[in-house]
Amino acid sequence: YDPEVSYFYVFLVFLSMACLEVIQTIQSVSLGAFFNSISDVSIGGTYLTLLNTLSNLGGTWPQFFVFNLVQLTTIYSCQSDGKSLGSLDCSRSGDQCKERGGSCFTLMDGFYII
Repeated sequence: YDPEVSYFYVFLVFLSMACLEVIQTIQSVSLGAFFNSISDVSIGGTYLTLLNTLSNLGGTWPQFFVFNLVQLTTIYSCQSDGKSLGSLDCSRSGDQCKERGGSCFTLMDGFYII
């Protein structure tokens, strides 16, 4: 418990999460009803599954690109004893920086840029 965070704030966060869950449920049921209305009766279950899968993929595939873009836009610095060692590779494991006795520091997280 953090004394600086009030119970009112926690209540607002809980209320907003509950409202979001209700709205997502309504949207999911509405989408399922729409898919049911346009599907063929003879292959209804298969077609509904296909439409639902495509709908789910449409919402998840952009995350791959966004997460990689966050990684690409993050700015790192290799430093040793407070001095910059130049533009050594710190983006993945920082092996080049560690070989020269330095440490990688994040100057600007890509999350804030994106």
